[in-house]
Amino acid sequence: MRRRALTIDSGSQRRKYSIEISKYEYVDEKEEMIIDNVRIWVYSPLLLAVEKLRALLQQHPTYPQIPNKMKRSRARDLYDIWVISDFFTIKLEMYLPTVKAVFLAKKVDMRLLGSLSELRALHMASWSDVELSVAAEIQ
Repeated sequence: MRRRALTIDSGSQRRKYSIEISKYEYVDEKEEMIIDNVRIWVYSPLLLAVEKLRALLQQHPTYPQIPNKMKRSRARDLYDIWVISDFFTIKLEMYLPTVKAVFLAKKVDMRLLGSLSELRALHMASWSDVELSVAAEIQ
């Protein structure tokens, strides 16, 4: 995966956009947006939530594509899934074909969904960071 930052001059204020490019992504449900008169494709809210779920499950000890020493807590993803699902009224269980397609692209076994509770301790390890970062949003 390559990561690039692009600076776009928007008058007196400069903005920096980060673009991630990957060969192995499911993007059939992408959405078009116009930012500063530039047409770009972005993940739909559904794809964002599913990608975050996938990233959580990739931290499972049995997921072989990421070495165990590289696995980390992703508590913010738990919060983000909740916010996205609540705001856009998304029930992930109603979009299993999309979940399967996203998981297949990253070689994540669907059976790991049944193991999410096993990752609770790992992901809750950074929950206090989430609380600090979203405290203003919640109030």
